[in-house]
Amino acid sequence: MKTKKLTAIVLAMLMLIALIPVSALAEGVGHAMMNVKMWRDTDKIWASIDETVAELDAAGASKSDIIKAIYEIASEGEGIVSCEIEGEDVVHFVHESGMENAYDWKVNHSATAIKGEKTGSVETTLRSLETATDLDVLLLGPYYGQDSSFTNQYRNEAQSIANYTQGNYTVYQGTGVDANACRAAEDYGIIIFDSHGSCVGGRSYLCLTTANGFTNEDYTEHRALRSGSEAWVTGAFWEYYCPDMKASCVWMAICEGMMTNTLGQPLLNAGCAVVYGYSQSVTFSGDYLYEATFWNHMKQGETFADSYDAMIAAHGIYDPYGDAYPVVMSEDDAYPANPDSHQTVYCQWHLPTPSDLVVTDVTSVSFPQSNYGIAPTFSEQIVPNINPEGANNYTATWTSSNTNVATVNKKGVVTGVNPGTATITLNIASKPTSNSTYNYTATTTVTVSNSYLPAEVMYVPVSEVVPGETYLIGYTHGTKTMVMGNEYQNAANSRNLLSVDVTLGEVGGKTCVVSEVTAGEEWVWNADGSIRNVENGRYLNLSGNYLSTGSSPIEWTFTPNEEGGTGTVTNDVSSYFRYLGVSNNDTYFGVFMGAYEIRLYRKLVRAGSGTMGDANGDGSVNSIDALQVLRFSLGDTAAIPSDRLSLCDVNGDGVVNSLDALDILRSAMNLS
Repeated sequence: MKTKKLTAIVLAMLMLIALIPVSALAEGVGHAMMNVKMWRDTDKIWASIDETVAELDAAGASKSDIIKAIYEIASEGEGIVSCEIEGEDVVHFVHESGMENAYDWKVNHSATAIKGEKTGSVETTLRSLETATDLDVLLLGPYYGQDSSFTNQYRNEAQSIANYTQGNYTVYQGTGVDANACRAAEDYGIIIFDSHGSCVGGRSYLCLTTANGFTNEDYTEHRALRSGSEAWVTGAFWEYYCPDMKASCVWMAICEGMMTNTLGQPLLNAGCAVVYGYSQSVTFSGDYLYEATFWNHMKQGETFADSYDAMIAAHGIYDPYGDAYPVVMSEDDAYPANPDSHQTVYCQWHLPTPSDLVVTDVTSVSFPQSNYGIAPTFSEQIVPNINPEGANNYTATWTSSNTNVATVNKKGVVTGVNPGTATITLNIASKPTSNSTYNYTATTTVTVSNSYLPAEVMYVPVSEVVPGETYLIGYTHGTKTMVMGNEYQNAANSRNLLSVDVTLGEVGGKTCVVSEVTAGEEWVWNADGSIRNVENGRYLNLSGNYLSTGSSPIEWTFTPNEEGGTGTVTNDVSSYFRYLGVSNNDTYFGVFMGAYEIRLYRKLVRAGSGTMGDANGDGSVNSIDALQVLRFSLGDTAAIPSDRLSLCDVNGDGVVNSLDALDILRSAMNLS
């Protein structure tokens, strides 16, 4: 009987597998195998690092000797595609799977660290099991019980803040600060991170003492970084797992938390109101002075800006025992151009009290428009009418009927994907803990079409290049698109990138994409897959985390079509490293990025402020416009005035032809 049951189960599994497309099955198997390899390779590296560091510590080796030894182990590890010493304290290495790893000497060699077993516990003074609210305070202290430098000051402060707000107070400490404890931040109005911090590979991290609860994808998608048996968390973790954070105040009592904006900005994206941190390594004494003065003023009902000013007036514009500057990010406070300087803060956030949290039920929901138009790859925030104004006792769920046409996130931001129509639905329901029960639904239609391209200059991604046309190098990451336009990126670490125009041409008899970088500097994508400087013949090559100049080429991919004179441009240096731009001193070509796709973009300038598809300029788009475009495509160049040609390229392919006429006609007839 057992044999028959087992056979039936096996047959059922085989039938299910048979239904899975071979390509999908192979992809899944390949992904699983890479995950297995990732852990096998990195486990061996970290075991060797732990053993070597223990021996060197016992022998009294210097910091530089320890860092060099770790670098040698990591750089020779199986599957490692990049390894670099950053500054004096950090060894940063990346596995071919995309997993980032780092060892920070400062974090692992705290002078006051308590040796022995790491402890983990949860301390809480929750007065009930009710869901956390804006009034509640969360304190994350992963090094509590392990490093005596972390005193009771923030425990006492968090309790005092909770007394003021009349909220609850929760502390996760030791190894209890895992992935699940980090996710709990979504439920609290005041969040304090009391930990070590580090900046690696252009990202700021909060250091945890455990890797419990993190997934393979957290590492390969750069939401977390591995440090032996521990994990460090970047802001992408909260943006991904906690997209509905309260209008919280986040205080980061950590080193280098604001050296970049990779912790602060994602927290704001997730819904936080204000984020505070430090540009460099902060001392305990300096931070304790700052926080005591700041929170004392906040507990007197003052705004964040006023409390910040009082703190600076009392203790100075940077850590009086170090060189760390306080940095604030909020809706009113952008990440400063130079985080190591005094910042004027404007944030008006204040500590909430029960009087600020009057529960107001929703009575109705609707959209102000029955139809929204958006161009492919563009995004627009749809703001619903939720009545009455100030209603707060609800949960919102957004959905799209066709994600191949348009997607919508949890905040109502709609992104066009492909031409067509999709129904966007918003469901408003009472909270599970509410005494009221209600459910409202509103719908609106989103039409995705190139006819909704914005009136200003925009850029269309292309996969083929045509001789004589000019392009810009850009990149996409998720729903965001960036085209280089004389903008400086990563100014904090001096990797300043300039815009790059590219065209298709010939150099030395070879078809290539030519880019004008700076005066007298001409770089080419050669058809043989290399990038070369025309003046000195040197190549742009992978060196550590960046592309630098070298005498021999690295392989890139540019496939020219010799017959048609066009070519497909791709560059995939590895599964993780992708680069963009040339620095102003020609030292680096690129920006350290993961999960970014580099593309070429064609500049499309719409003439005036006319409507896309309005060929005759009468203010409407109809069949007459379609007829004029068709006549133009058949050779009647007088059918469209020259100043309206750009408005007639509704599909953005660079030419005005019958395809545009068809799109205009379909738009006029309200067809998808």
